Amino acid sequence: ILFFGIPKIFSKFKINTNLTITFINLFFVLLIAIFQFLFFNTLDKFELKSYLLKIITETIKIYNIDENIDINELVDFFILLLPSINSIVFLITFSLNFMLTNYFVKKSSFNVKNKIVFKDNNTPKWFSLLYVISLTTYFILGEESYNSIFFLNSFICMSFNYLFEGFEIFNKYFKRIEINNFLKFLLIFLLFLFLGYVLLLVILIIGYLENFKKLKNK
Repeated sequence: ILFFGIPKIFSKFKINTNLTITFINLFFVLLIAIFQFLFFNTLDKFELKSYLLKIITETIKIYNIDENIDINELVDFFILLLPSINSIVFLITFSLNFMLTNYFVKKSSFNVKNKIVFKDNNTPKWFSLLYVISLTTYFILGEESYNSIFFLNSFICMSFNYLFEGFEIFNKYFKRIEINNFLKFLLIFLLFLFLGYVLLLVILIIGYLENFKKLKNK
């Protein structure tokens, strides 16, 4: 309902469509806050922890990783970050599906009354300020504070804005490469397959730089 109603909501309140990603992101931060403070403490996380411990232990054995790592502490920390990790995964999946749907809609020449355009996505200054405050508050409160986990989850979730901006720049440069479209798709697939996390980190850094450049120009 939220995503399909976005065009009408933005039109009614005269909100700039370039802020679409920002407001969707803030909605997920709100969901994280509600979930973490009202439900997360009461959830039985024993089965989840056991499942993750089993997977990580088997992975360590397969790849002969140093077994001196405190796996329990690592799993506990990972579970605390699950709300933001799930949000990031959902937002990435939603964006890719949205772009794919837009592509087929254009090819089919459907008449779209309310259209969301993600191009030239703009991350406002106040969002960047909240982003920095979230990370700063996490370090001030320290890892032992339960509230600090909310700020870390918020920081991770809000990173999607910069990840999206970085992807836009990456996509623009990639389109300039004059090779067959199938080879482009294959190249992107292989990059994500073998350099998934590294590629996401590079795109995120590009997003930071792009956002800083926009803010500086303003």
